[in-house]
Amino acid sequence: MSKSFAIIFPHYNEEVLILKFLAELEYTYSYTLSKFKVIVVNDYSSNKTAQLLNRYIPTF
Repeated sequence: MSKSFAIIFPHYNEEVLILKFLAELEYTYSYTLSKFKVIVVNDYSSNKTAQLLNRYIPTF
């Protein structure tokens, strides 16, 4: 039986770090046999964080 887990990542104005965080997360967990779900909560960021996430999500 494979294990699964979720990572909940609340963020606010993380434009500089959000893509790096997601890329490192994807790389790290690509070596596991576990299924995982990433939940990103955008807390009304006033910068381009939401736009960056919307571009990245289809590739994840």
